[in-house]
Amino acid sequence: MQEVNIYVTVEKTAIKSVERGYAYLLECFVNDKRFTRYGAGEGNLTLHQATLKALAEASGRLKCECWIHIYAEDVFVLNMIRTKLSSWAYEGFEKQIANKSLWKELWKNIRYCKVDLIPGKHEHSDWLKNRDFIDKH
Repeated sequence: MQEVNIYVTVEKTAIKSVERGYAYLLECFVNDKRFTRYGAGEGNLTLHQATLKALAEASGRLKCECWIHIYAEDVFVLNMIRTKLSSWAYEGFEKQIANKSLWKELWKNIRYCKVDLIPGKHEHSDWLKNRDFIDKH
């Protein structure tokens, strides 16, 4: 099974809805060659919305089942992926869930993948934060 790393960084860590940028770096190795894809966006978003948008966009680029390692500072989102996402999907996303469309999109993209969740800063945090979130996406 191919392994893929998704590194997510969000510009501001305030939980409330503010203008903020987000970015992701998707990394995979094929025949010992490293391939990366970068994406970013912005909007009036909560911390969790920005993290989910980055994850949905990054995972939407995957073309096959794989083993995904997700690195992100938003512990809440990682915890919901670990503890709730599959049960929400099993129940058809019928419950009242904040950001339901983003959760559904993320589930659609990763449902057949093995997922590891790694909270906190990661090796690309500073690089992604130093990129101009607003003008370079």
